[in-house]
Amino acid sequence: FKIAAEALAKQGAEEAISKLLTIHEQIVATRNGAQRPFTVKENEVELAIVNTISSIIEAKLASSQKSAVVKVLSNIAETSDLLQDLRINMRALKGLGKTGDAAAVPTLIKGIAMKGKIQPIPLGQIAFAALQQIDNRDAVADAIIAFGTAKDASFNSFYKEELQNDPLMKNPLWVRQEAINFLGEFNYPSAKVIAFVESELNHK
Repeated sequence: FKIAAEALAKQGAEEAISKLLTIHEQIVATRNGAQRPFTVKENEVELAIVNTISSIIEAKLASSQKSAVVKVLSNIAETSDLLQDLRINMRALKGLGKTGDAAAVPTLIKGIAMKGKIQPIPLGQIAFAALQQIDNRDAVADAIIAFGTAKDASFNSFYKEELQNDPLMKNPLWVRQEAINFLGEFNYPSAKVIAFVESELNHK
């Protein structure tokens, strides 16, 4: 499976996306039905699917299947590593960046605070790098500012427990600092970005 998937990725075989997404749905349904994590083999299949659909869409950005791929990669990225290998989450975040699609932004914002539960590896730097690849700079800037002002409802809901209990995340300064750090590297000095960064000068 892996070798065939890699060959399809190299060929940019857009017509293979539908079949790959169907296989993804099948193994997820099997996992959820059995109420267990992916097996070793299923992890490898899912990883190959993520890598392949990401590479194909990167080569075919005008594909009619891009929105479907973004949706699947977002769902995969937001799945706990209690159910799948953390490498899959990493690759899904990277794949979302490769799509350049603004629809990936909400998941990538969540990725800023992602880390494994089994392997407590933070994925924030991967998410930040992926956000840099999104074509709509205003969408990214707006999302980062909403995150930095604790007004991102999707992020706040996804991390409700952590925002209450995690020693780092429950500190309101944490989101502001993460947002400022990203915008410092983002190189997009829009009026909104400048105003937000300047507001941080009030916090001496």
